[in-house]
Amino acid sequence: MKRFKGLLAALIALFMVVALVPSFAFAEADASRPLTKAEREARIASLLSFMTDVTEMKKTYADTNYAAKDASDLYATARIIVKSKDALDYSGSVAHVSGYDDRHVIQYKTAEEAEAALKEYSALASVEYAVPDRIVKVEATPGSDTFMSWGYGSEHVDAYNYNQWLYAEAGSDLANLPTIIVAVIDTGADTDHPYLVDRLVPGYDFIDNDSNPEDGHSHGSHVSGTVMDGTFSNVKVMPIRVLDDSGYGDDTSVSAGIEYGFLQGCQVENMSLGGDCDQFGDNVAHPLYVDLIGQAYDNGCTVCVAAGNDSEDANLYCPANVPRAFTVGSIDSDHTRSWFSNYGEIVDIAAPGSNIRSCVLNGGYGYKDGTSMATPHVSAACALVRSFYPDMSADDVVTVLKGAAVDIGISNLGAGMLNVTDLFKFDSFVNAEGENNHFTSTGAYVWNVVGGIAESGNAGHNNSTSTLTSKLQLGAYQTVTFDVKVSSEEGRDFLRVKANGQTVYELSGEHDWQTVTVELPTAGFVTVNWEFAKDASGASGQDKAFVRNVSFGRTISTVANAEGRDVHFATSGDHPWTVDDEENAARSAGEGPEGSVSVMTAVIPLASGMRLGFDYKVQSSGGVFRVRVNGQEILSAGLSSGWQAFEYYSTVNGSATVEFIYTKASRSAEYAMVKGFAIGHVFESAASAQGESFNFLNSGSYPWEVYGDCVRSTNQSASSSESAFSLTLVMQAGETLSFRYKVSSETNYDWFDFTVDGSHEIHVSGAGSWQTYTFTAAASRSYTFRWAYSKDWSVSSNDDCAYVDDISYSGNAVAQGDADGSGEIDIEDALLVLRYALGLTPASTLNVDKCDMDGNGVVDISDALAVLRMALGLI
Repeated sequence: MKRFKGLLAALIALFMVVALVPSFAFAEADASRPLTKAEREARIASLLSFMTDVTEMKKTYADTNYAAKDASDLYATARIIVKSKDALDYSGSVAHVSGYDDRHVIQYKTAEEAEAALKEYSALASVEYAVPDRIVKVEATPGSDTFMSWGYGSEHVDAYNYNQWLYAEAGSDLANLPTIIVAVIDTGADTDHPYLVDRLVPGYDFIDNDSNPEDGHSHGSHVSGTVMDGTFSNVKVMPIRVLDDSGYGDDTSVSAGIEYGFLQGCQVENMSLGGDCDQFGDNVAHPLYVDLIGQAYDNGCTVCVAAGNDSEDANLYCPANVPRAFTVGSIDSDHTRSWFSNYGEIVDIAAPGSNIRSCVLNGGYGYKDGTSMATPHVSAACALVRSFYPDMSADDVVTVLKGAAVDIGISNLGAGMLNVTDLFKFDSFVNAEGENNHFTSTGAYVWNVVGGIAESGNAGHNNSTSTLTSKLQLGAYQTVTFDVKVSSEEGRDFLRVKANGQTVYELSGEHDWQTVTVELPTAGFVTVNWEFAKDASGASGQDKAFVRNVSFGRTISTVANAEGRDVHFATSGDHPWTVDDEENAARSAGEGPEGSVSVMTAVIPLASGMRLGFDYKVQSSGGVFRVRVNGQEILSAGLSSGWQAFEYYSTVNGSATVEFIYTKASRSAEYAMVKGFAIGHVFESAASAQGESFNFLNSGSYPWEVYGDCVRSTNQSASSSESAFSLTLVMQAGETLSFRYKVSSETNYDWFDFTVDGSHEIHVSGAGSWQTYTFTAAASRSYTFRWAYSKDWSVSSNDDCAYVDDISYSGNAVAQGDADGSGEIDIEDALLVLRYALGLTPASTLNVDKCDMDGNGVVDISDALAVLRMALGLI
């Protein structure tokens, strides 16, 4: 017995060396603060000094004729950018510049040397990121040649309507409007152009590293003219030259331009430029741009970015795919997507970008096409918003304009078409005090503001609807509270409140003012409509609905959930849980007698092996915080030292009731708090059908990953690669294994394969919908199943991956790792496998087929280690 205890101790010791367990906590990022004036001035001086050295390095050691190079080659400049606090070894480089913001710009002789160096730097723990200094270019397509953008017309952006209102609000005196500066980060500006000259403010040239950003291309002048076209003279343009006279530049210059703009206090930045960005993987943004655009927003500057002109997913392009950027797609005058415009989930809004007339060089005017032309329309709109609300945050500007966008029936260009009609007409009257929500009303029967109250506008018009709309970002199950009055025909004409089309409240007949609070069963970007709908039977009373004092509030569901999650929580009784705004968490009742209980519950779907996690904090003088799943206690805690992360792996298959219970020990103010609640699949539960439990082997350079409630391959964009997982089962003749699969790949080049004992059952490529496949065992024996997605050396198409879901077995499987067939995988199984691997026990004492964990045909100590990790719940 001592011998086996010793072996177990050795095995556990070995395991402790090699096992790394990922954390399942829900952390919050620290908020950034705006820079002070002194900090801005110091950074500007340091930035310009740094870029002087970078410019000299480029002139001396690099070929900057970017127009003659292949812009799709990430290493065409033979230069990389590394961010590291530590000193670096620059061996092999021809020059380098460092010393600003932990950035190191390193020049090499060849692209191959730069690529090899980047890989080496990326492997260093001290390196935050290492990226190629890519070539970037203007995002315009060639056009014909003469001014005034049709895009600002009444059927499109409708800037005239807004400007007339803004002028009246300013007392018919433009001197009463604040100065708003838009940094146009581009090819510079024609500083003598008669249309531009009076509205330019000093900028900078990061190509020649001087204070004269003269345009030698015309792209920047065209963009600048469009910004001025839609705005009053209080809006100025700061030209920042980061692209040369051929329309090309690099990441070092562009990033310096971003930083210079917000350090100078610009409220808006326009970036009608970009380049390929798929080297970081699908939907992964360039870390340099994520950093600097985030800093711009934190310092009050909204950054508008062109989506790109390759008629592809904008997620493949930088800086368009930076989540915080205001990404702009292009539309034609007939409100269809411009043929060239990129699209996709990352695009925020659409604006006119085809055949746009604006300034060109030598004082002239001409037409250009591109998302480059669409973006300055949005930058101008941002300036219009800030002209009325100069202190509005950069993020709120985006929310307002997305909320005002018009749905033109294009599903892949964000919130809709940019529109500023009546942009703030309703806001000051409909919002409750302290609220800053945005409201619009369009259509044949718009709402009106009469006597400081919003009222519907379709009185006397049968079969009509008058709609007041607010679009905003909401968390889970937020509430809307408002005052409402209706004077209508009972049972015929109704005021209905809808959230993303779902009716959440209605009122008909004669009702004086009343305050209503409704919980909204939607989250994310939500459209809330107040619709007064009339039928064909006539009218009664004033034939109107009236709304005022609208506010949106948070519930315990809003604050208890992790970001993006939407579990519904309920609480009731004498001591309900409440919202703690300071901690952004759900909090048990703080007041109440000794022994009083505060309960919060949620009903959720679970599958065996799924993770349930949350953060909790207990302020207690003896009270107890308990958490139960279907009555089983999974946590009991008293006083905690700050927030604690907790996770639980489900043994439940099906509906589960989760209870958060705090029992007070005294009359003092004691409580528990919960936030960051999330449930998620592990690989086994995501791949398997409900109620199934398998032990998959999922390893290699590209292991499959959880994707929602299924799994998918992970070797997207990795040429000549394979992503695979496998399962071994002992099956009886006639038993079946079934699953669903979907492939989204490059036809006839990248393949999804399903094999049984090495023989192909499925071999498909291209793009298709979900399919179901069933394998039937021909004989009673062990079978090894393998799912794989393989790529050749060429390009990627579609999602570039395969998906698998709902793996199900008709029999009672002996689990991989269950050496003794007991139905449980425990330390006894690990010991049995270890003894067999060391030759201490014959094959007849265990199920050898279930012990070959890595599928290499041999049961050895590594298999014993894998079984032990399973027994300890670590895989």
